[in-house]
Order: sequence, then structure tokens, then C-alpha cells
Amino acid sequence: MRVELAYNLISNNELICFDEFTSVVDRNVAKITSTCIQKSIRNLNKKFIAVGCHFDVIDWLEPDWIFDTNEMKFFFIQNQNDQLDQKLTLESIRQTINRGELLENIII
Repeated sequence: MRVELAYNLISNNELICFDEFTSVVDRNVAKITSTCIQKSIRNLNKKFIAVGCHFDVIDWLEPDWIFDTNEMKFFFIQNQNDQLDQKLTLESIRQTINRGELLENIII
């Protein structure tokens, strides 16, 4: 997993997508990996989609938005210091995308 992540970070691909990239490692490794990923993604101006079942990675990845499958809602995070400040329905997110507003770098 770490080799594949590193390869994708140095590749020409703008979009990187990983499923359960922290599910088979202990939480300390998950924290270090997630923190390094978010810094690299932002520095390299790439987009990262992470799919996972662990909510602790939210603090470490500092995502721009989250789709919670338990509630079937999108959550947008305005900046790193804000809590999940806006719950949006699927219809609301479609309207946002249709207006041409771009989604940022890290997505969970």
C-alpha cells in the first residue's frame, strides 16, 4: 500500500484514489501515513479520494469534504479550524457541481 501510494504521488496522475488505505495498519501508522499524504497532495496540487471505514483519518487527512454513507450526506469543511459546518443532501451537491464550483484536493 505504501509503495503504491508513493508511486501515485510521483506519477503524472492528477487524481489518486485509494480504498481502505488505513484499514490493515495500526492507528499510529495510519496517522503518519495520512498526515504525509495530505501534505504531499496539497504540495503537489493533486486530488486524493480516500474511501474508508475509520473516522480518525478525518483529523489527519484534513479533507475538504466528506461523504458519509451512514447518513448519505455530504459534509463540506470550510477551513482546517472549522468543524463539519454544512450538511448537504445529494441534490444540494448536484446543484453545487452544476454551478461549476470546484471541489478541492482531498475527498473522503
